[in-house]
Amino acid sequence: WKKELGDKVKVGDVVAVVTDGKGHDTELKCKNAFEDGGYITAKQPLSPGQKLDEKTLGGGPIVAIGQKNRELDQIHPEVGVRCGAGIFKKWLVEVGDEVRFEQKIID
Repeated sequence: WKKELGDKVKVGDVVAVVTDGKGHDTELKCKNAFEDGGYITAKQPLSPGQKLDEKTLGGGPIVAIGQKNRELDQIHPEVGVRCGAGIFKKWLVEVGDEVRFEQKIID
């Protein structure tokens, strides 16, 4: 991956690099974005070295680009964490990671 969730992108930006069976790299570039750019709002859960095919990708895109970062759904809430005032340092988990009850996920 060359871009992460929440990164701003515009047409022509490289979002990922894939390698064919012969070792040739291909840059996957953003072909569609909003006039002033967009944000990576979702990515396929891929790992380096993972084979890509229709079964892996399910016929869908490798990334989704939205006009703004996705907010948590307030009508159908997701399991979430609220915090008070402070300064964000870093995420301690990645999207898709399994987490335990009471596990610290943000620093």
